[in-house]
Amino acid sequence: MFTRVHEVINQKIQFYTAFYAGAQYVTVRTFEEDTSTFDPLTTVLDAEATDAYLKSHESRLMFMGDYLVRPVLIDGSGFGKPGTKFKLIDRVRVERDKELFGAGVLSDGCTLMVCADDAGNIKTPFNRTALTMHERENKYAMYHQMRVTSLLTLSMDFAEDSFLDAQVFFKHGVDRGVVHFDETAIGTFPQVWHPGQRPVYDEPPSIKIVSHQASVTPNGVVTYTVEVRKTETSALLLKRCTLYLEAVSGYLPKTRVDITDGVGTFQAMALGLSEGDALRVKVGFRYMPGIADCTVIVKS
Repeated sequence: MFTRVHEVINQKIQFYTAFYAGAQYVTVRTFEEDTSTFDPLTTVLDAEATDAYLKSHESRLMFMGDYLVRPVLIDGSGFGKPGTKFKLIDRVRVERDKELFGAGVLSDGCTLMVCADDAGNIKTPFNRTALTMHERENKYAMYHQMRVTSLLTLSMDFAEDSFLDAQVFFKHGVDRGVVHFDETAIGTFPQVWHPGQRPVYDEPPSIKIVSHQASVTPNGVVTYTVEVRKTETSALLLKRCTLYLEAVSGYLPKTRVDITDGVGTFQAMALGLSEGDALRVKVGFRYMPGIADCTVIVKS
């Protein structure tokens, strides 16, 4: 990722956003209008070259100092007034690559964010679910604390999902943004939301504990079977995922369970519990704990 430093850091400006989305990459670019007198040696890309650039995952222009004219696109959309010239502020190519982001970023229950400051400088993409989990901070408080504006949201239920499995929300002002899809994604992004549309999010992934003993003796063992589905009414999940366990009371010999073909098993022990106590276990994802909750009464 290459970041071009703006002449006046964090001075609020009206910037424009261009997106190019595919199954494995989403490229985000920010621009500002340029009204200065052009140097005769400066290259100005024509409308065709501008369009080709915006429909590529190339993260930078061929030459520093190149300018874009207002895009003239097939569907007639674009941003800015006719004849307006734009200067690139910043760009980032978000890759669907766990190794690139590091462990834990592309997690089950991931909400991947691309944000920019008031000057259009793009910040490092991050998993909002992980960032807000610890203090249960809401997203708007987080935006205010970081002094950023959200440009792109990719909500992925499972770590193995591609961008084509995600809900994608492109955020830009009216007449200040443009979205294109590459050949891997044309007509296949299932849920894309644009400015002015209120996204209707899917049901969260369904985690259900479907079998366990009705009761347990003091210091006894309970075996649980858990099922994971995309939604409550869909078929069993065919992707792999990892569930995280929490013992509210009792003891867990293992705190994670790997799910294969939508099913997994784990055990909990009523260590230190007496008759009438409850062995209680919660099950969820790494950054979305407690989606399922199960209580087994201790009986002698």
